[in-house]
Amino acid sequence: MKRKLLLATFLTPLFVISPSYATDLPNEVVLNYTGPYGIPATMTFTHNKENYTIDTTVLIPFNKMRFIIKGQIKGNQLLPTEYTVFRSDKAYSSAIIDYNKNIITYGKLPERKQESLAQNTQDLFSVAWQMSINQGLPNKNTQTTDGKKIYQLPELTQTQSIEHRINGKKENSIYFKGGEDDRRLEIGLATEQHFIPSVIVYYDKGTRYELTLRKSKITHR
Repeated sequence: MKRKLLLATFLTPLFVISPSYATDLPNEVVLNYTGPYGIPATMTFTHNKENYTIDTTVLIPFNKMRFIIKGQIKGNQLLPTEYTVFRSDKAYSSAIIDYNKNIITYGKLPERKQESLAQNTQDLFSVAWQMSINQGLPNKNTQTTDGKKIYQLPELTQTQSIEHRINGKKENSIYFKGGEDDRRLEIGLATEQHFIPSVIVYYDKGTRYELTLRKSKITHR
């Protein structure tokens, strides 16, 4: 991959982007976010250079949401194999990806559907971490799943960078957004912290859901 320059818009500085691989990421990253109405959320990303997990909990009162992803790492590509959504500790929807048979099995439980697997298929959280690896845009022609459905990831474009506080310090994040209606998506990447996902915004039934990073703990092993 060639070295390239990403220009954060307006008067923000230039960042030199080096080739990056999933195994370059810290082995464990624990992120504390603020969600809608100040609701706390925690995301833990771990990997051992061959496999990865993402465990995200959003503490919505009376309806705790948890998202668990397991997957493989191939070069600079995250390949999710299991994606499960829990509501109040009960499995709500899931997607299972079989790369040997090129099949994805998904649906709102207990219903299940099977389809042929497209070349690039990821869940939303794997997309965010794939952007961390890429230090920018997601992979082209990616389709994504929320466990219930499969849809084409909207085309994202870089917009004005944002400034916010992480671990009590001012940090800059490059920012990407795109899509329409419930397929809108916004992702921020903290440039001084391994480009970890600092903002994740998605929409469901016309409602905007935003996770904004407040604290991070990064561990190298």
